[in-house]
Amino acid sequence: MIRSSICSMIAIMVSCGPALADMDQVKCDKFIISVDADIVKMAEEKAGSLEQAESNICEAAGQFDVPTDEQEVHDIRIEPYGISTTIIIFPPN
Repeated sequence: MIRSSICSMIAIMVSCGPALADMDQVKCDKFIISVDADIVKMAEEKAGSLEQAESNICEAAGQFDVPTDEQEVHDIRIEPYGISTTIIIFPPN
């Protein structure tokens, strides 16, 4: 399952081009998401800590149902920073 997810992530990154090449994983309570590393850094700078930034990212992604077997791509807006981005949500292992 993990290998399949990794292969799928690589396929998405290749098909989307360099815009998704530098991704960070954020572990939320019910799922794992991949988000652009620059977005995570920007949110961290605005939040004052990585933990708070990740919490806000997870909260923004929490509006979607947890995927059961495949990753899903969604657009989110991270508040209170007003940062819009695209994320990939992976089902829990």
